[in-house]
Amino acid sequence: MHAPLRFSTDSLPARTRTEAWRALYGREILNVALDPVGEQPFACRFSAHAAGRVAFVRGETSGAVFAKTPDLAGGDELLLIVHGRRHGAVEQCGRRAELAPGDAALLHSAELGRSIHPHGVDFLNIRLPGAELAERLPGVHDRLARTLPALTPALMLLARYTRLVEQLPPSEGLGNAVADHICDLAVLALGALPDPETRASAGAARLALVQADIRRNAWRPELSIGWAAARQGISAVYLRKLFAAAGTSFADFVLAVRLDQARARLADPAWSHRTIATIAFEIGFGDISYFNRCFRRRFGMTPSESRALG
Repeated sequence: MHAPLRFSTDSLPARTRTEAWRALYGREILNVALDPVGEQPFACRFSAHAAGRVAFVRGETSGAVFAKTPDLAGGDELLLIVHGRRHGAVEQCGRRAELAPGDAALLHSAELGRSIHPHGVDFLNIRLPGAELAERLPGVHDRLARTLPALTPALMLLARYTRLVEQLPPSEGLGNAVADHICDLAVLALGALPDPETRASAGAARLALVQADIRRNAWRPELSIGWAAARQGISAVYLRKLFAAAGTSFADFVLAVRLDQARARLADPAWSHRTIATIAFEIGFGDISYFNRCFRRRFGMTPSESRALG
């Protein structure tokens, strides 16, 4: 994974915005033509992320129609368009799919078509390898320009997973794993029968979201497996199985996160004015003796010794 590419028309003169978008996003990323709608100057901002064989772009534009014209059609890629807060539509293969907020639709890079957003749109566009999905999803072309409802569970998980990926630092080692997860979730969202490997990958993506949420909320007294599961819209039983499949448990993971956060604060001069007990309580430990025992067992030293090492 590389650092994201970011683009905004905000700093561009109004008269050059459309051409700048056409040159960068239109021809270099999506290969689509742009026809702005309305009297106001065209406005757009987005960030593009590449992960192995997939890429996704999140952004927003003012009113516009985006078209796959004969000179721009080609290749073998699929584009999953996830709509934002406004209504719009896509057209391809003689079909038209109306998109309400949160809905999605699939388009193919080699087919002529249009994406119509007269009132503007905030969007998530996910570029997928066409040959791979065609092999895993028979009849994928029959799914082009058909509305995928916003409440499709795998679609919701896919959108949330891309949010998690956006928070990751650039890394050479994660691109293929992230691409696997995104392709698996796309296949599930588009209606393929999941094989065991696909279910396992989707579970791994779900678990990654839960773990990221726990790291952000480890300090909360109300943190429990039921609380964490409810925030992801899954059951506590299913979440317990996800942790077990990863070789750990919810309680062990939460304990490890809290201990790691405690050790980081003990080593940070910015926290030197805080007592060890205060740090332990603020991170989520309710018993200082239990905290001391767990800290020594995990790191082979007491919290005081860890702080002294810096």
